[in-house]
Amino acid sequence: MSAWLTSIAAAIWDGPRKILETYEWYMDRMYRSKHDRRVQEVLQHNVTLSSPVNGTHQKHPISASVEDIARDAKMSPKFALSSLKRLETKKLAVQDRNGWRTSL
Repeated sequence: MSAWLTSIAAAIWDGPRKILETYEWYMDRMYRSKHDRRVQEVLQHNVTLSSPVNGTHQKHPISASVEDIARDAKMSPKFALSSLKRLETKKLAVQDRNGWRTSL
């Protein structure tokens, strides 16, 4: 009887946490990563090359507004901003005074 009560108590204690962890994993895997990839591709496309110095080109990222990024990624500005914030935490995007740019 006590083993049965212990297992029920563990399920009640761990159940909601496991459900939330599974939900977060699913959202990251199936939904957010797709949007983040589209936004990251737009940011990487906004890079200009300078004239060659010592035989190599220097890459310079160009800042873009959230609205421009959303338009190019074909998504709403709200989703684009969420993706940009996630990319910023992963150190793949940087916000400056002119907008957002890729971190090289």
